[in-house]
Amino acid sequence: MSEYKSKYDKNATVSVVKLSEYTEEAADIAIDKALSAIGAWDLIKPGMRIVIKANLVSAMKPAEAATTHPVLLSALSKKLISLGASVTVGDSPGGLYNAAFLNRVYQKTGMTELEALGVKLNSDFSEKATSFPEAKILHSFTYTGYLDDADLIINFAKLKSHGMMAMSCA
Repeated sequence: MSEYKSKYDKNATVSVVKLSEYTEEAADIAIDKALSAIGAWDLIKPGMRIVIKANLVSAMKPAEAATTHPVLLSALSKKLISLGASVTVGDSPGGLYNAAFLNRVYQKTGMTELEALGVKLNSDFSEKATSFPEAKILHSFTYTGYLDDADLIINFAKLKSHGMMAMSCA
Protein backbone atom coordinates (compact mmCIF):
# COMPACT_ATOMS: atom_id res chain seq x y z
CA MET A 1 0.00 0.00 0.00
CA SER A 2 1.40 3.40 -0.95
CA GLU A 3 1.92 6.16 1.59
CA TYR A 4 -0.84 8.78 1.52
CA LYS A 5 0.49 12.15 0.40
CA SER A 6 -1.64 15.05 1.56
CA LYS A 7 -2.01 18.09 -0.67
CA TYR A 8 -2.90 20.11 2.41
CA ASP A 9 -0.24 22.68 3.25
CA LYS A 10 0.03 23.00 7.02
CA ASN A 11 1.79 26.34 6.53
CA ALA A 12 -0.98 27.80 4.36
CA THR A 13 -2.03 31.36 4.97
CA VAL A 14 -5.34 31.88 6.70
CA SER A 15 -7.25 35.14 6.73
CA VAL A 16 -9.90 35.92 9.34
CA VAL A 17 -11.98 39.08 9.23
CA LYS A 18 -14.62 40.05 11.75
CA LEU A 19 -18.08 40.81 10.39
CA SER A 20 -20.28 42.58 12.92
CA GLU A 21 -23.42 42.77 10.80
CA TYR A 22 -24.86 41.09 7.73
CA THR A 23 -25.19 44.17 5.55
CA GLU A 24 -24.20 44.43 1.91
CA GLU A 25 -21.57 47.09 2.62
CA ALA A 26 -20.01 45.24 5.57
CA ALA A 27 -19.97 41.95 3.62
CA ASP A 28 -18.33 43.55 0.56
CA ILE A 29 -15.58 45.02 2.75
CA ALA A 30 -15.02 41.83 4.76
CA ILE A 31 -14.89 39.53 1.72
CA ASP A 32 -12.49 41.82 -0.13
CA LYS A 33 -10.27 42.28 2.92
CA ALA A 34 -10.14 38.56 3.75
CA LEU A 35 -9.39 37.39 0.24
CA SER A 36 -7.03 40.24 -0.66
CA ALA A 37 -4.94 39.35 2.38
CA ILE A 38 -4.16 35.91 0.96
CA GLY A 39 -3.89 36.93 -2.70
CA ALA A 40 -6.98 35.00 -3.70
CA TRP A 41 -8.14 37.50 -6.30
CA ASP A 42 -4.98 36.83 -8.31
CA LEU A 43 -6.27 33.29 -9.00
CA ILE A 44 -9.35 34.53 -10.86
CA LYS A 45 -9.05 34.92 -14.63
CA PRO A 46 -11.68 36.17 -17.10
CA GLY A 47 -13.80 33.33 -18.45
CA MET A 48 -13.27 31.04 -15.45
CA ARG A 49 -16.19 28.87 -14.40
CA ILE A 50 -16.34 29.02 -10.62
CA VAL A 51 -18.53 26.93 -8.36
CA ILE A 52 -19.17 28.24 -4.89
CA LYS A 53 -20.04 25.22 -2.78
CA ALA A 54 -22.23 26.85 -0.14
CA ASN A 55 -23.51 25.21 3.02
CA LEU A 56 -27.23 24.79 2.35
CA VAL A 57 -27.95 21.94 4.73
CA SER A 58 -31.68 22.54 4.89
CA ALA A 59 -34.49 24.91 3.91
CA MET A 60 -33.80 27.37 6.72
CA LYS A 61 -33.97 31.16 6.71
CA PRO A 62 -30.62 33.02 6.92
CA ALA A 63 -31.47 34.29 10.42
CA GLU A 64 -31.42 30.69 11.69
CA ALA A 65 -27.63 30.69 11.12
CA ALA A 66 -27.47 27.16 9.71
CA THR A 67 -26.52 27.99 6.13
CA THR A 68 -24.05 30.23 4.31
CA HIS A 69 -25.55 33.72 4.49
CA PRO A 70 -26.79 35.10 1.14
CA VAL A 71 -25.25 38.52 1.84
CA LEU A 72 -21.79 36.91 2.02
CA LEU A 73 -22.45 34.87 -1.12
CA SER A 74 -23.60 38.03 -2.86
CA ALA A 75 -20.40 39.89 -1.93
CA LEU A 76 -18.19 37.03 -3.11
CA SER A 77 -20.19 36.49 -6.30
CA LYS A 78 -20.20 40.18 -7.27
CA LYS A 79 -16.42 40.34 -6.94
CA LEU A 80 -15.88 37.15 -8.95
CA ILE A 81 -18.23 38.33 -11.70
CA SER A 82 -16.50 41.73 -11.80
CA LEU A 83 -13.24 39.83 -12.46
CA GLY A 84 -14.85 38.11 -15.46
CA ALA A 85 -15.81 34.76 -13.96
CA SER A 86 -19.11 32.95 -14.30
CA VAL A 87 -20.46 31.78 -10.95
CA THR A 88 -22.59 28.80 -9.97
CA VAL A 89 -23.74 28.28 -6.39
CA GLY A 90 -24.78 24.85 -5.18
CA ASP A 91 -24.77 22.18 -2.51
CA SER A 92 -26.19 18.73 -1.91
CA PRO A 93 -28.27 19.34 1.20
CA GLY A 94 -29.70 16.67 3.42
CA GLY A 95 -32.77 15.11 1.85
CA LEU A 96 -33.72 14.39 -1.73
CA TYR A 97 -31.30 15.64 -4.37
CA ASN A 98 -33.78 16.79 -6.98
CA ALA A 99 -35.16 20.04 -8.41
CA ALA A 100 -38.25 20.26 -6.20
CA PHE A 101 -36.32 19.78 -2.97
CA LEU A 102 -33.32 21.93 -3.87
CA ASN A 103 -35.44 24.77 -5.27
CA ARG A 104 -37.24 24.94 -1.92
CA VAL A 105 -33.87 25.11 -0.16
CA TYR A 106 -32.68 27.85 -2.56
CA GLN A 107 -35.86 29.88 -1.95
CA LYS A 108 -35.90 29.57 1.85
CA THR A 109 -32.16 30.26 2.30
CA GLY A 110 -32.24 33.40 0.13
CA MET A 111 -30.15 31.95 -2.70
CA THR A 112 -32.68 32.86 -5.40
CA GLU A 113 -31.79 36.53 -4.82
CA LEU A 114 -28.31 35.80 -6.22
CA GLU A 115 -29.76 35.14 -9.67
CA ALA A 116 -30.32 38.91 -10.12
CA LEU A 117 -26.51 39.29 -9.98
CA GLY A 118 -26.01 36.78 -12.80
CA VAL A 119 -25.27 33.84 -10.50
CA LYS A 120 -26.50 30.44 -11.65
CA LEU A 121 -28.00 28.14 -9.01
CA ASN A 122 -27.02 24.55 -9.67
CA SER A 123 -29.75 22.52 -11.35
CA ASP A 124 -27.61 19.55 -12.44
CA PHE A 125 -28.55 16.64 -10.21
CA SER A 126 -26.24 14.07 -11.76
CA GLU A 127 -23.87 12.07 -9.61
CA LYS A 128 -20.43 10.76 -10.46
CA ALA A 129 -18.36 8.02 -8.90
CA THR A 130 -14.61 8.15 -8.49
CA SER A 131 -11.88 6.30 -6.70
CA PHE A 132 -8.85 7.36 -4.74
CA PRO A 133 -6.88 4.17 -4.04
CA GLU A 134 -4.12 6.04 -2.18
CA ALA A 135 -6.54 7.23 0.53
CA LYS A 136 -6.21 5.86 4.04
CA ILE A 137 -9.90 5.12 4.50
CA LEU A 138 -12.32 6.29 1.79
CA HIS A 139 -11.09 4.71 -1.45
CA SER A 140 -14.14 5.51 -3.56
CA PHE A 141 -17.01 7.94 -3.28
CA THR A 142 -19.89 9.57 -5.13
CA TYR A 143 -20.02 13.31 -5.71
CA THR A 144 -22.29 15.82 -7.40
CA GLY A 145 -21.62 15.91 -11.14
CA TYR A 146 -21.89 19.66 -11.63
CA LEU A 147 -18.52 20.09 -9.92
CA ASP A 148 -16.81 18.63 -13.00
CA ASP A 149 -17.72 21.76 -14.98
CA ALA A 150 -15.78 24.08 -12.67
CA ASP A 151 -12.34 25.55 -13.26
CA LEU A 152 -12.26 26.45 -9.56
CA ILE A 153 -14.35 25.31 -6.59
CA ILE A 154 -14.65 27.60 -3.58
CA ASN A 155 -15.84 25.82 -0.46
CA PHE A 156 -17.77 28.57 1.31
CA ALA A 157 -18.91 26.72 4.40
CA LYS A 158 -20.76 27.96 7.44
CA LEU A 159 -18.81 27.60 10.67
CA LYS A 160 -21.28 26.02 13.09
CA SER A 161 -21.99 23.11 15.32
CA HIS A 162 -25.00 20.81 15.30
CA GLY A 163 -26.29 17.48 16.53
CA MET A 164 -24.74 15.39 13.76
CA MET A 165 -21.27 16.76 14.17
CA ALA A 166 -19.20 18.51 16.85
CA MET A 167 -18.24 21.18 14.33
CA SER A 168 -19.01 21.69 10.67
CA CYS A 169 -16.73 23.92 8.58
CA ALA A 170 -15.44 22.62 5.31
